[in-house]
Amino acid sequence: MPWIVWILLSIATLGDSIKVKLVVPKFVKSGSTAILVCQYNLEGKKLYSVKWYRGNHEFFRYIPRDIPPMKSFHLHGINVDLLGSSAHQVTLLNVSKYIGGIISCEVSSDDTFSTATDSANLTVTDIRRPVLIIANNLLYPDVPFQINCSAQVTDPLPTITFYVENEKVEAKCMQQLGPGLVSLTLPKAYLNKLDNSIYTSPIRIRCEASVRESYNLSSSSIPIIPQTVLGEVSSAHSDLNKALLITLLAVFITL
Repeated sequence: MPWIVWILLSIATLGDSIKVKLVVPKFVKSGSTAILVCQYNLEGKKLYSVKWYRGNHEFFRYIPRDIPPMKSFHLHGINVDLLGSSAHQVTLLNVSKYIGGIISCEVSSDDTFSTATDSANLTVTDIRRPVLIIANNLLYPDVPFQINCSAQVTDPLPTITFYVENEKVEAKCMQQLGPGLVSLTLPKAYLNKLDNSIYTSPIRIRCEASVRESYNLSSSSIPIIPQTVLGEVSSAHSDLNKALLITLLAVFITL
């Protein structure tokens, strides 16, 4: 019965003819938007359907012959953006940490024997903003300034960057103290290269933690007060006190 073998081999070949690859972010920040991409090659055949699953539960499908072609299904924690979805991708809004797990994309051609699936793990995390750690926010012209940035440890580890007045600080000024912890030291020579007003008004420092194609979060900026600014404030108060004293004396004399 060689013809039966030939039919079985033909069916197996048809099933393998569709190439599918599912691309998802390494991890997604809870509450953010995630775009999941299903890449496929039908080898010249017409598309019948693209179905998306979280575990064994279908949450989105695309069937070009249907009107409308896209349809989403209720699944706790999944909010599909139909405007941002298509035959090749699905966009999820306000991603919930509860949807983390195995995501699958199933592609079928008009030939009912041609179906292929690919799966990937979607990790949803509550990623916190990095935090600046500082012992003193006073900047002395002749003393190197040091500040630390602590970021949530993820896999892969985040890249930490410092900014002074929104100008990126050179990597040579930073030191890795541990996973997610970087120290910044600004020597006098570096500070002198900045704007001439660096010692006449407060400056702001912030840090960013980022993982390529996954997230980029910034800390709150901290004002650093040059000592000369404090000196000017003290001088201004002193001049004001002198002016008030002279005024009072003048009033007393006229009396």
